[in-house]
Amino acid sequence: RLAEEGAAGLVADLQGEAAEAVASQIRAIGGRAIALEMDITVEADAERMLDACFAEWGQLGFVVQNAAVQVEKPLHETTNEDWDLLHAVNLRGLFWGAKHALTRMLAAGAGGSIINMGSALALAADPTLAAYTTMKHGVLGLTRAIATNRAYASAGIRCNCVCPGD
Repeated sequence: RLAEEGAAGLVADLQGEAAEAVASQIRAIGGRAIALEMDITVEADAERMLDACFAEWGQLGFVVQNAAVQVEKPLHETTNEDWDLLHAVNLRGLFWGAKHALTRMLAAGAGGSIINMGSALALAADPTLAAYTTMKHGVLGLTRAIATNRAYASAGIRCNCVCPGD
């Protein structure tokens, strides 16, 4: 839909072929898109992703942060590795994306928008998705902290969290 409205985009994914497939679909309908293989659990990759946007288009109008993984277990069965993975992808990766997007948006002085993908579980809970629920609550909190920052608002930067559910 964004491509149909004229937006250009970078599609980033841990699997480069998957990112390229989506970028190709966008180009097939006349949109502008590039693909990037990257790992959101690596801060340098988050920076590289944003640098690629500026290199390609000279600006960064908005960022949609949609990376997430899920482990379906009650808390007492959740391993430290499960918890660390969900934190790295679902929360820390979004922190890095937002942090580095904000830095670039503030420097450019043209405003922008950060859209974080939450979940209905950012507002509720699921007993078999304890780690996921916790991280999505964190995404909502991070979004609110950015959205209520007067310096960001004064610079024309908005932040919203989309919380889809079943």
